[in-house]
Amino acid sequence: MGKRSVKALATDPEERSYRALLRAPHLGPALFAMLLGRVGGAMLPVALVLTALTLYQSPPLAGFLSFLTVFPGLVAAPVIGALIDRFGRVRLIRIDYAVGAALTLLIAALAFASPPETSVLLGLTLVLGITQMFSDAGMRSLFADIVPNHLWERVNAADSSGYQVAWIAGPPLAAILFSIGGASVTFLGVAVAFGLATLGLHRVRETSRPMPESIDIVRSARSGVGYVWRNSTLRGLAASVSVTNVCFGVVTVLVPIILVDELATDPIFVGLAFAVAGVLGVVAAVLFGRVNTAGRERLLIVLASAGVTLSAALLLAAATAHATVAVPWIFGSMIVFGLSGGIWDIGVFTLRQRRTDPRMVSRAFAISMALNQSGFPIGAAVGGWLAATSIDSAIVVGVAFGCVGTALAVALLPRDATMPAAATAIRRHRG
Repeated sequence: MGKRSVKALATDPEERSYRALLRAPHLGPALFAMLLGRVGGAMLPVALVLTALTLYQSPPLAGFLSFLTVFPGLVAAPVIGALIDRFGRVRLIRIDYAVGAALTLLIAALAFASPPETSVLLGLTLVLGITQMFSDAGMRSLFADIVPNHLWERVNAADSSGYQVAWIAGPPLAAILFSIGGASVTFLGVAVAFGLATLGLHRVRETSRPMPESIDIVRSARSGVGYVWRNSTLRGLAASVSVTNVCFGVVTVLVPIILVDELATDPIFVGLAFAVAGVLGVVAAVLFGRVNTAGRERLLIVLASAGVTLSAALLLAAATAHATVAVPWIFGSMIVFGLSGGIWDIGVFTLRQRRTDPRMVSRAFAISMALNQSGFPIGAAVGGWLAATSIDSAIVVGVAFGCVGTALAVALLPRDATMPAAATAIRRHRG
């Protein structure tokens, strides 16, 4: 390769390696900041669930707090996407991380003396749930802008692996901190992760020109919603992925409830279970990220959706088994859960990139991600609520949603995964 320029490298169709990916401008620092922010984000729901279960003895509160970490940002997604277009991705990602650091530090301070009032904890979690969409949508659209399309599988593998590595490190770290120092020390750890992520963005520069100030934010948000609705691929993803994500949310909230409430294990087992899922998610993402998935994304999504459903069914075996074998069943569920998640990310991320006009990336990604993720907080809230009376009922509901989501992926996702000709021309010109 020698002294070949990054631009030449980016346009060489033979260069599809991970080494070529890391030569993209700004990508290295962005990945570093993303990983730190996601570690904090992975620690946060575990810290909230353990706080609800140990300090408040309330599985419904655990589910509702998990709901609030995601759902408010989904509702605000159209406006958030328009704001990203107006003010720039990097600036708003930095604001999200800074707000996360400040609010989790406040929760740590409140928890140091005594458990904070439930209303205060819910309110702070609500704000965290709104701001997180700035980094979720901002990072993903930033990656799509930085990296040429022949490296999308690679950057999507790195993106997915960022989530998986965060789930390897975040939940065990949160569980260890909670075992050592309780809620206050755990939330302090979350604040440190968000703070370091904020600092890590100082070398990342904007890669796109913000919208003119004369463009109305509300009108821009409405145009984004209209674009997503008219795009058959994004519409199909919204229907199928959101329904499967209900199952995803049920599994995520039931694993700590079964381990801590039902089996009375140490909270560290919660972290280990999610770490197993994270390791296997990285393996799946890296392996499938090396493959040209053009035309195969639909199959990957269907298989991964079925895998998530199977992971929920394995939890039913754990809930009805003797205590001595229940923990292995749970870890078996998380193995399937992790592998499915890594494959799912590659399929969903790449399909969305190939079918989105680059002029609409920030708004379309924010809205599409919000619709796709909307099932997760619903599943977490429903799972926590049902678990208060019947673990089995919660699992059955999760499996049912997983089956429906898989069927919707088969029925609604278009087989043609190519980008419209006009959008392809724009993408090549920008490359």
